[in-house]
Amino acid sequence: MEEDINKNLSRSGLYIMYSIWIQNQLSDLIILKRNKEIIEDFNTKKLIPEILRQERFIFWEKDFKEIKEIFEKEFLDYLTPQASADLNTIYYFRNGIAHSTVSVGRKYLLYKPKTEKNFGKHKKGSKHY
Repeated sequence: MEEDINKNLSRSGLYIMYSIWIQNQLSDLIILKRNKEIIEDFNTKKLIPEILRQERFIFWEKDFKEIKEIFEKEFLDYLTPQASADLNTIYYFRNGIAHSTVSVGRKYLLYKPKTEKNFGKHKKGSKHY
């Protein structure tokens, strides 16, 4: 049983870390799109351009959902429906894990949205509720 708990906690932690990495990649792409003049700096300078550092600080204060929405607007012409769906999946999984109740006595994370409507199409009493 302890092995299952450790495996689930480890996978959840890895998922959160990968989603943070994706969030940082989305932020950098937004910043670079808005500041195209600094892209050449990566070929000629060893230091990260100051504007990139400053903008990163601003994006670090935003949550995943806000960055995802900005990214989708900035890259609307490039995103496929599947890419948008993937970003939504990452957001929902990350949100579910981040807001779960964790107990080392359970083999799983416990998550219950604030309102019943967030359960989706599952009905009370169903096996998936």
